[in-house]
Amino acid sequence: MSIDRYLELNPVIIAPNASLKDAVALIAQQQAKNKPSCLLIVLEEQLVGILTQNDVIRLVATDTDLANTTVEMAMTQPVLTMLRAQCHNPTLVWSFLQEHTISHLPIVQGMVS
Repeated sequence: MSIDRYLELNPVIIAPNASLKDAVALIAQQQAKNKPSCLLIVLEEQLVGILTQNDVIRLVATDTDLANTTVEMAMTQPVLTMLRAQCHNPTLVWSFLQEHTISHLPIVQGMVS
């Protein structure tokens, strides 16, 4: 069994200084298309964070002002990733997700710094 059908090859990327309100709108658009409900945060071509639907729910529960909060203030960092070469075993990927209690996992081709 391959995990390829579960991979999003064109993930939505957003800058750390974007407003959380804009990020939430992008996540909603993704959900409407049955795409992953997360955004990758990239700065100078480096993956620096991830923002998931669960992150947004936590912020809303604490009455965070989405319009005056940046993505950088809300994102999860550092980002846990897995090398594409390690994804040959779906059980390994599933175990990694469960072990770290995460719902989204960026798959990368090479080293991430």
